[in-house]
Amino acid sequence: MLDSHCHVDLLSNPIDRAREFDRMLSACVAVTYVPEHFELARKHLAAFPRVVPGLGAHPLHASRAFSQLTRFCTLAESARFIGEVGLDASREGKPSLALQKKVFAGVAAAVQPGSFVTVHSRDAWEETLQI
Repeated sequence: MLDSHCHVDLLSNPIDRAREFDRMLSACVAVTYVPEHFELARKHLAAFPRVVPGLGAHPLHASRAFSQLTRFCTLAESARFIGEVGLDASREGKPSLALQKKVFAGVAAAVQPGSFVTVHSRDAWEETLQI
């Protein structure tokens, strides 16, 4: 079984959960919100080969992701999994939609061929596909 989108860092006892996932699943992509979280996840999850971190720039964290976009681009060169990235035009995300589009365009340009990408597209699937 493969879990392609899990916020391991938001679970209670994330290391214990990662240990369980590593034992029970064939793979788990531990998506992150911003590049600095990816770097932490890479360190903390190194002992669990089936739980791999995804380099994220979550749309609802667009301002933090934008400030770390250069970092994202550098990390994307070696990240096998990208996620969670995309657009969110819901009531919660609409105020930052213009910034989200800038971030997602930068993210899309940085993704390496062959990368596995987990995309968030709440109320914005057409715009997400255009980018």
